[in-house]
Amino acid sequence: MQTKLQAPGPQAGPALPALKNLIAAINSQDPDQIASFVHNNFDSNHTDQDSWSTRCCEPDEVTRTLNNVGKRSGGLIIESAYPHGSGITAFTRTKLRARKLYIDLECGNSEPCLIESYQMVALSPGPENFLPKPRPDVATETRLETLKRAFEEASARQLFSGTVLIARHGKVLFRGAYGDADRARHIPISVDTPFFIASLGKLFTGVAVAQLVSEGKLSYDEPIIRYLPDYPNKAAASKITLRELLSHTSGLAEIFSRQSLGTPLSRLKDYYPLFAYEPLLFEPGTDSPTVTPDSW
Repeated sequence: MQTKLQAPGPQAGPALPALKNLIAAINSQDPDQIASFVHNNFDSNHTDQDSWSTRCCEPDEVTRTLNNVGKRSGGLIIESAYPHGSGITAFTRTKLRARKLYIDLECGNSEPCLIESYQMVALSPGPENFLPKPRPDVATETRLETLKRAFEEASARQLFSGTVLIARHGKVLFRGAYGDADRARHIPISVDTPFFIASLGKLFTGVAVAQLVSEGKLSYDEPIIRYLPDYPNKAAASKITLRELLSHTSGLAEIFSRQSLGTPLSRLKDYYPLFAYEPLLFEPGTDSPTVTPDSW
């Protein structure tokens, strides 16, 4: 198993062994071994309240998913892994056809890790599937034209939908929009189309924080007031750590608990009034958000 870890060692957290054991179970392609792994390593009675309620993890459903991944992938190889709080994000490669698969695991408070939520997402083919290897003597204009053809090909095969912008030193060199914003009504994407990424932002945040921690620029266990000195609730900011923010154990209220302010949310601090003044749901690090079955 090939593993590239950011911030290894004590900072790796409890989820790394769980990730390795998950991969080993998938790679066994043995239904009994996979079922046993799921039974012993997943919390079947956990419900998270995020942007919407997510219940994890029905054993038969998880077992079926892992069996399918094993059969279709021929096994997985970890290419990189990024611990974040009590969880871990990994990028893997399938042994068959070398496709990319994104995996994210979140552990509960038990030792060893009991998986409370997970995501496995097949990623679109990388640029190597569409772009020839660049030569250093190729002019910029030629490279941009090659990129344009690659995006057009990927879009025609419904492997890419979105917008692209390439700039150098503040000057835009290339801009394009590809695919449909609404396939049913054949509405094409434009460079001004807004995209709602919801919880996908957590992936970028978790990886970026892990990289900064590995460089010594951030610490998981420092109170957030060190990094957000203008946070309006000083008492809460003095108790909540970066680790607790990433693991959803901070006790902060949901930003969806109040209606929109009716003002533009153009800066991060513009979100403060949506949650910062609300009382903590629980003491930081002592619990995680849950909901009753009646609310989902």
